[in-house]
Amino acid sequence: PSLVARRVSPYLPMWEARALRAALDGVVRGWSSEDLASHFGLSRPHMSERLKSVGLPSVGRLLVWGRLLHAGRWLEDPGRSAESISRQLDYSSGAAFRRALRNYLGTTPTETEARGGLGFVLDRFLADCSLDHDRRSTGRSAA
Repeated sequence: PSLVARRVSPYLPMWEARALRAALDGVVRGWSSEDLASHFGLSRPHMSERLKSVGLPSVGRLLVWGRLLHAGRWLEDPGRSAESISRQLDYSSGAAFRRALRNYLGTTPTETEARGGLGFVLDRFLADCSLDHDRRSTGRSAA
């Protein structure tokens, strides 16, 4: 989570950067979209709109990306299998995990690892977001 936050935070207002970090942490806690929104005292639809207003995906998609970012890192570990990662990320099956990789990244677990693991997934996440890359930390919002 800290590597991702460090790379993405310069492009986000403070609250949304904290929301991204919470989503990454929430993945390993098994949080649902409602859990993440509730953590910030918001409804899921309201939080999704707030995230989308700065180019981030909706709460549900952000959690999927969070899972994939964790997977990208764990796929780099020698001896880690896609099946073990899918279980750790609470996918219903290895097939569901591979389907998420294919739908979001267009790759298999082996291809994801070969293309750079976390770095590859993070690049794809940034490409999927419509972040204002001219925004810097001085443009952060209060909340």
